This record gives sequence, structure tokens and C-alpha cells, in this order.
Amino acid sequence: MKKATYAIWIGVGAAVLLIASYFALVAAGVKIVPIDAMMVAAMLAFVSSATILALILLNQAEKKKEKAALTLGDLSKNSYAHFPRRGEENVLYMVVQPDTEIDELDVIQNGEAYENKEIFLTIKRSRGKTVFNPILLKKLFEALKGYGGFLHMLLVNEREDYIGYLPAARVRTDFTGDAAESKISKFIIDVLDAPESSVILREIDGLSIHDCIFEHEQVVDALKRVAINFISGLVVFKGKGTDKGFHKPIGVIFATDLIKFVEGVKKPD
Repeated sequence: MKKATYAIWIGVGAAVLLIASYFALVAAGVKIVPIDAMMVAAMLAFVSSATILALILLNQAEKKKEKAALTLGDLSKNSYAHFPRRGEENVLYMVVQPDTEIDELDVIQNGEAYENKEIFLTIKRSRGKTVFNPILLKKLFEALKGYGGFLHMLLVNEREDYIGYLPAARVRTDFTGDAAESKISKFIIDVLDAPESSVILREIDGLSIHDCIFEHEQVVDALKRVAINFISGLVVFKGKGTDKGFHKPIGVIFATDLIKFVEGVKKPD
């Protein structure tokens, strides 16, 4: 009973933190639009997840017999979202840099050809001093907005080291329409310029340069990190990392995926 109470208080704490931040904007005079109602719903959903995560983790401590250590590498490909690879059939693998001619991209000129394709977008920082034009990026995002196959977006540096991740659902809502250019500057251009600031991506359900995990690590450890940091998930990598950075992420595992496998340590499909 005590552990359930602790879990509830953790959920309440998450609610207070998120909702107070939201309504602080209202008090500051920020205009509220219909999409903000969806944001409140998302906040409440996150609070529910935080409570469930906390309860599961607290219950883990009660188990006397150690369960088999399930790693992320033990999970099947259908257990969480895996990123497509270059050259895969029916996949548009896009890498956009500051000097990319947005208007010349085939997805803009011949958009109907990509209606049934999976679209994986990478925004890559330039090796020089050239920076992205938020107006052109907005044009790209508005072109991709209607494609159901557009699911994931990565931010990487000039060496293609991982910097951040954003679900395409938030790209559609935050980087199109009114105020899109300022949000693109804040969450993309500024983050590419200063990768350590990528923690702000968590504000729009994204994942930062710190929110990474490797396949050899245990699922229960992944869940602990998600719960402790109040983040939506973790970007998954092969190998064990090097001083040269994080290369080639293979997918993203969300809190909802982790919950399925930690409760009783369910075996993978």
C-alpha cells in the first residue's frame, strides 16, 4: 500500500510540474489555441504513465527471486520502433543540410510518389558556418505534414553523431503554421549549434543527446531512466559507444513499450 501511495505522489508531482508550466504561459498572456487542449491531454497522459512507471519500479524491489535479465537486444524488431536504413525498399531516407535546395527535393516536386512510403528525415548540421533558414525548413515540414509514413526525425552534427530526436507528430504540429519559424529556430537551429541544449527537446516530446541507450543494456534499466528523468523514451544504439560520439541509432523505444516488458519481465515475441 505504501508503494502505491508513493507512486501516486510521483504522478501528482509530475502533474504539478507540467501543468503549472503550461498555465504559467497563460498567465504571461500567451494566446491559447485549440491545439493547446491537446497538449493538456498529452500532459495528463504523461502523468498517468509516470505513475505506472513508478509503481512498476517500486514493485520490482519487492521481488525476492531475480528474474532473467532481458536486454533491448533480446526484443524482436516489432517490440519497438526501428529506424529504416538507407536503400531499404519503399523508404525515403532524407538527409537535409543548410545548403540543400528545398524546392528541388523530389518529395516536394513529385509528392504523390511518396504517399505510401516511409519517410525518415535527418537534419544535419553544416561543417562550415552556414546555418538553416527556418522559412525553408518550415516549407519542408509543411510538405511532409500530410504523409502518414513520416514518423521520425533526427538531428545530427556534421559527422552524423546523434544530437536529438523528434517524433514526426510533433514536427507536424510545432513546425508548421503560426510561430513555426521561431520554434524551428529554438528546437532545431539552436540545438544543432549547441548540442548540450538539446534537453529542451523534451518540452515537445523529443529526446536529447543524453537520452540514449545501447542494445546490451537491460530493459528494466531503460525503464528506470525513463521514470527518473520524466522522458518519453530512449534512442537505441548498437555497440557500447565510443569517445567519437553516437553513430547510427537503430530505433526509439518509448515508455509504453518498456512497460509491456518489465511487468513480470515478459519474454520478447
